[in-house]
Amino acid sequence: MPRFFARHAATLFFPMALILYDFAAYLSTDLIQPGIINVVRDFNADVSLAPAAVSLYLAGGMALQWLLGPLSDR
Repeated sequence: MPRFFARHAATLFFPMALILYDFAAYLSTDLIQPGIINVVRDFNADVSLAPAAVSLYLAGGMALQWLLGPLSDR
């Protein structure tokens, strides 16, 4: 079994990296939403600002796509 992974390490690296990246991207989005309640409570912020905070967080991730997209095509 170890010889199989040693032989196909380069072939298996990209799919595994892609799976980990997708998992991290979805996990970070899912973790920020319940945390917004704590941020509003801890900083005594207005509740109406919570949707804007989530939107800005997602816009920050979207802003990097112009760079990450071409890098993933190489």
